Amino acid sequence: MAVDELRALEPGMDVSDLAAGVYDERAGYADPVATALGFAGAAADAGAEIREGVEVLELLAAKKRMVGVRTKAATILADRVVVAAGNWTPGLLATVGVRVPVRFVRGEIAFLRRPPGVRAPRLHFDYYNNTYSRPEGTRDALVGYMATDARTARPRPVPFDATLRESTAKDLRARLAARFPAFRRSHLRGGYAGLYDVTPDRYPILGPVGPAGLFVAVGFSGHGFKLSPAVGRLMADAVFGTAKDPDLAALAPSRFAERRPLKPAAPFPAHGQRLP
Repeated sequence: MAVDELRALEPGMDVSDLAAGVYDERAGYADPVATALGFAGAAADAGAEIREGVEVLELLAAKKRMVGVRTKAATILADRVVVAAGNWTPGLLATVGVRVPVRFVRGEIAFLRRPPGVRAPRLHFDYYNNTYSRPEGTRDALVGYMATDARTARPRPVPFDATLRESTAKDLRARLAARFPAFRRSHLRGGYAGLYDVTPDRYPILGPVGPAGLFVAVGFSGHGFKLSPAVGRLMADAVFGTAKDPDLAALAPSRFAERRPLKPAAPFPAHGQRLP
């Protein structure tokens, strides 16, 4: 898209340092909590039993085969187990001697109250200023870093402080305002921090691992929400043996031990490559 088209699409955008842009009219965003509840409701309608507030303590295997999981409430017997527990996945896998190359990288988000008369920019990704942003409710904008700081990487997810530092919130506002100048007058409304589960090649680890009957989905490196429908299909195929999908084979946990990590088709900011 030419710069003039960008300016017409987003009149509040500073395009003086851009040569071109990309616009996808189908791009969008969704409420992650509402989406998760929708998936859970659909699963329950299809016969799944959902247990909330029940912590899984360890995986159980015997004679190199899965036999179930032990929770705080009870032991659940199962010959096939899928571990998709986000930041807690590596710790659970370790209970049956499985290691995955996942580290945890801090990600941060700020909420900005839009100045009067200023609408939130469309969902946008700014490689130059290292920000992404989208509307948040009817009066705010959400802004975060596209690429995170590798110096925050850690081998374990806990303990963790989810508080957003004021200096970080101000930095995010300044970066957004560099592209949308009206946001210099925006007010900080708080924010939070979380952890990305990051793999060495920044692609997820999907498929069978360790004892027979154990499957894993981890290491989404900040992309898990948008990939979740496809990941669900791939994992279901793997668990029930209904298909041999080449996409799943490429994401096998063994690729790191075999020294065949994936390479992106196009360059993108790495976790740790915080742009100026």
